[in-house]
Amino acid sequence: MYYPVPGQTHLSVLVPGQSQPRPQPRPVPRGTRPRGTEPRGASLVKVALDAAFGIRELRALQQARFDHSVRMHVAAKRRSEAAGPVRILSFHTRANGEVFGTAATKERKYGFAARIESGRLTSFKVL
Repeated sequence: MYYPVPGQTHLSVLVPGQSQPRPQPRPVPRGTRPRGTEPRGASLVKVALDAAFGIRELRALQQARFDHSVRMHVAAKRRSEAAGPVRILSFHTRANGEVFGTAATKERKYGFAARIESGRLTSFKVL
């Protein structure tokens, strides 16, 4: 019996000796991630973005998790940007610890770039 290969629209696999069809898995909508599978470092970046746009206090950037240059950039960005909620639109990671993506406030979209080393945000810029 032929079964469709998950993630492929034109491929099927022949499984000999089975007569009962297997139940089809539920499709996951594009752009969504199963609950609880947050990308590595997303929580650090979210805290930094919230602090940069006035949602969190600067004290939330603990010295153990955020480098001095990150705290200075966030403090400077906070003075130049209007306060408001920010949400991450895209989030990409690379094997070397580089993180980048886009975030949006009510009126504008921003890019961000960061570097994470040993669970610590060592570099962060809002573009």
